[in-house]
Amino acid sequence: MSGSHNEGQKAVAQVLAKLDVTLERGLTSAEAGKRLAQYGSNAIVEKEKSLLSKVVGYFTGPIAYMIEAAALAVLMCAFD
Repeated sequence: MSGSHNEGQKAVAQVLAKLDVTLERGLTSAEAGKRLAQYGSNAIVEKEKSLLSKVVGYFTGPIAYMIEAAALAVLMCAFD
């Protein structure tokens, strides 16, 4: 069990070294600003879908196509 603990500590040490930080000091404000400018903010921007896009989305896709084909088949049989 202690072997995996050592490996975990080594992995954390490698990540900290790669990011050039320590647990004690973290990032300075200047370094944080520099990285923000270089890499951008750590955020996922959710794209808003239009109402039309949402409605059309319900009628597209393999399952929807099968249901639409079945409905057409029933309609064609009904008028025969």
